[in-house]
Amino acid sequence: GQDNVTETLGALEVLINSTTLPHRVYVLEIKDGNRKGRIAIPDGQITERGDVVYVHSDAVKYEVTVTAYPDASGNKAYVYWDAAA
Repeated sequence: GQDNVTETLGALEVLINSTTLPHRVYVLEIKDGNRKGRIAIPDGQITERGDVVYVHSDAVKYEVTVTAYPDASGNKAYVYWDAAA
């Protein structure tokens, strides 16, 4: 959450703790072959966090579980796909 991030003179300090994270909107961009998709979660919350491994030969990966809650229309997520290429 924002309370765990401090910026001083261009440097970031990020605290890792067990504070419950706030509900937020999450938008995930995905690709399946030549098709692109988007998953929009209007009311989501990170409820689990995995270990972060820093390796010089690979991208840093942040494993999280996002729990989706129903919006005012009762929907937890919206999935959109582009037309087939």
